[in-house]
Amino acid sequence: MASLPKNESRARRFLKDQRGGIAIEYGLLALLIAVVIFGAVMAIGQHPLVKPYREISDRLSADDA
Repeated sequence: MASLPKNESRARRFLKDQRGGIAIEYGLLALLIAVVIFGAVMAIGQHPLVKPYREISDRLSADDA
């Protein structure tokens, strides 16, 4: 039981340690930026890509009828 206070001290130091907090915050910020970029690309980039394929699909469907 002599090592219990030593382990308790380690646990307290671990809980008080805030060195990794900044890295987590930067990671969350990078994730937020990536989600915003992905959303913008999907919202803006989808319309110019869908129209030509829809026109081709409509022309092929019209040829079959």
